[in-house]
Amino acid sequence: MGTLFIIILVLLIIYIISYTITKQKPKKDELVDIDDIVTGYEYQANLWTPHTSLEALNNHGKILRHIKESELPKFGDKLVNHGVWLPVVDNNMQSQKLTTEELRELEFLKKFRKAYESDLSHDQKYEIISALFEEYNDLPSKLHASDWYLWDLMEIPGMSTSISEVLYFEGIKSKQDVKMASDKKLLNIPGIGNNRLKQIRAYFSKDTTNILSKTVDNRLSKTEDENYKKKQLSQLK
Repeated sequence: MGTLFIIILVLLIIYIISYTITKQKPKKDELVDIDDIVTGYEYQANLWTPHTSLEALNNHGKILRHIKESELPKFGDKLVNHGVWLPVVDNNMQSQKLTTEELRELEFLKKFRKAYESDLSHDQKYEIISALFEEYNDLPSKLHASDWYLWDLMEIPGMSTSISEVLYFEGIKSKQDVKMASDKKLLNIPGIGNNRLKQIRAYFSKDTTNILSKTVDNRLSKTEDENYKKKQLSQLK
């Protein structure tokens, strides 16, 4: 009798333990949604590159609460990742404090991007940015931005750093300068042959082609509207 009682007691304990574990284990349809845990998001701009936009830098450390991840804004060029939104799970959490070095880095990047993205002339930008390089001479991002004056040229397909440097020192300092330069002048630049010249001209013809195609589409739409109106009027008669 005593043995039977012990067996029943053991079985009862096993049942209670298994029941408790089953109750605590979430079902598949009861899995926790990340939006139920995350209370907000903090934006961290890329402070390691001078290509991070001023808009992204100005929003560094910004916290947005009670917002879905899909609704988070994107800063700067939509084609390039200028930073990342990190989840926040504590309502009392404040934005992460930067070190003295990081604050100085952010300060430099903001001043640099403000000048670079401005509508100032190239010479005015050059003067301001050169002064910034002197002031923040110890920062690594300053070295990464040292060829900033070539960035505009290097956006053109086929333009390497070496070709861009030659163009720059030949007085062709922007995409607009390249567009306006004659074929003869561009072919005199080492590294630019007939194939690369065609590539360059094709790059600038895209905008013209898009404008022309839109104009044609508008004209066709207008013609179709006029033909439709004439057809309607003829039916009324």
